[in-house]
Amino acid sequence: MARHVTVSSLAHSKEGLVISIRHVTHQAGAILKVPVKVELEPWNVAFRTDLRQEGHMETSPQTHVDTATIAEKAVALLNTVLEGGLPNLAETIAVRDAMLRATDLQQPMNLGQQLMQSSGLDDEVGQAMIDLLQANRHSSAKQLEIAQATFHRSASKPGTSNLSRHQSFDSSRRLSKDVTMKLFSSSSQIGSLAPAEYETDQQAEADYVDLALAPVVEQLLQEAADSWAFDIFQLAEQCHNRPLSSLGFYLIKGSGLISFFNLDEEKLACFLRGIEDGYIDNPYHSCTHAASVLQIIHMLVQNGLIQSGILDEPMQLSCYMAAICHDYAHPGLTNDFLIKTRHKTAVTYNDISPLENMHVSSSFMVAYTTPGADFAEPMSAVVRSMGRASVIELILGTDMKKHFSTLSRFQAIANPKAASFFSDAECPRQHSNCPAFEPGYLSNLAADQKLLVAQVALKAADIAHLAAPLGIHQRWTTQLTEEFFRQGDRERSLNMKISPLMDRDDSAGMVKSQVGFFEIVALPLFKGFVELIPACAPLLDGVMANYEYWRSL
Repeated sequence: MARHVTVSSLAHSKEGLVISIRHVTHQAGAILKVPVKVELEPWNVAFRTDLRQEGHMETSPQTHVDTATIAEKAVALLNTVLEGGLPNLAETIAVRDAMLRATDLQQPMNLGQQLMQSSGLDDEVGQAMIDLLQANRHSSAKQLEIAQATFHRSASKPGTSNLSRHQSFDSSRRLSKDVTMKLFSSSSQIGSLAPAEYETDQQAEADYVDLALAPVVEQLLQEAADSWAFDIFQLAEQCHNRPLSSLGFYLIKGSGLISFFNLDEEKLACFLRGIEDGYIDNPYHSCTHAASVLQIIHMLVQNGLIQSGILDEPMQLSCYMAAICHDYAHPGLTNDFLIKTRHKTAVTYNDISPLENMHVSSSFMVAYTTPGADFAEPMSAVVRSMGRASVIELILGTDMKKHFSTLSRFQAIANPKAASFFSDAECPRQHSNCPAFEPGYLSNLAADQKLLVAQVALKAADIAHLAAPLGIHQRWTTQLTEEFFRQGDRERSLNMKISPLMDRDDSAGMVKSQVGFFEIVALPLFKGFVELIPACAPLLDGVMANYEYWRSL
């Protein structure tokens, strides 16, 4: 059976358009009479037809949408090569990039974006078409694509506020007493933390809040906003084990996001407090770990992701919220353990990233069901939709089962020359030995590519203790080891096979695993990120220093 046909002649007849075709392989001629108009496009693999009545004037379609799937386009390129042809470079790169980003190769390339940008469709019709046609795609990713297209299109209209204000972080925005009262006041907490001589809960609460506003806490918060080597344990100790809500509010306010979105400060404080209360006191996956991840994501945001144009305000807030919520209510057990034991969380989410799904779902329930915690109420429906979709995608992306898939797609952005057919002249890097990209390269990335960069940033922040000063890194490693051992103890009590590195009687395994984890996971991740955002090089320096330490043992 012939793989390919070529058009040898075109002629009109009263029946319609006559197309003469011949099979390339057999050189056999054939005549096909088609009583329709055939619309030939560069990417089409099958004939596109537009039924028309005889004698009517030909008109151009109002809706320009290319519905050839990614797989069809890739096969067409391969056929061109097999037949001795040279595929178009730009088309090849477009298909390559689509394959790296796609979750379904049997969907048209950028269908959602095409429909939303088509001049022949309004927003409502475009969204309806996406809902109908864009199957087998994660709903939050689809929702984000639609919301971003609508948001940026409306933001560019005359009379709307400028989206890209991106002011620098303002460390002078101190916590007010009212907000600190929301963050810290709690009769149950006061009972354990306030001095015994306090005669009333009210007096204890007032003095407790004053302690939270102490200069040492303010100084630590300021250091956290501008340090690659911050000791989050110090902050946790000084603010009465509320590092997450304290730092979260301080960074969101200092970044100008409260004023930009007109957020209610007390509702935001209530939400942050609710999230922090939901973190279990695990050795590793605790509110202190979440605060550490938040602090590093802030450094990544302020040192490249904003200036490069990758993040706008909604995505910046989403990154902060994803870091704050990414391990909410973590039980100190792995996904594999939950699945093997048929835990309710695993059953609820059909064994698909059960922890990550639980973290994000439960976090949103805090906002939706806790009185006075829905801080996003002042936002428009579009921005709320963008925020929810972004946070879902960011937190789900922290599942290590997705690590290599995510990193593979990210490398196509971070190192386009190595991942494509670019020549030195065509590569978006300014020259082959320079880590910088030409101006506008990052800001012009597609929405899903920018989301991917944000996902990798959160992944890097999630394991950023690998880049911390050695003493802090060792403390985190010890606490992670203890959490692993606790799961191993449970597995032993359930007569299960003890998971690797979780046997308390074989503690040498964790030390042996460090070099492998650095080489297989950490170094490629941090090197790739610094390749894209050179200003984040201090993280890579820290990772390399700790890697050399473990290698020397």
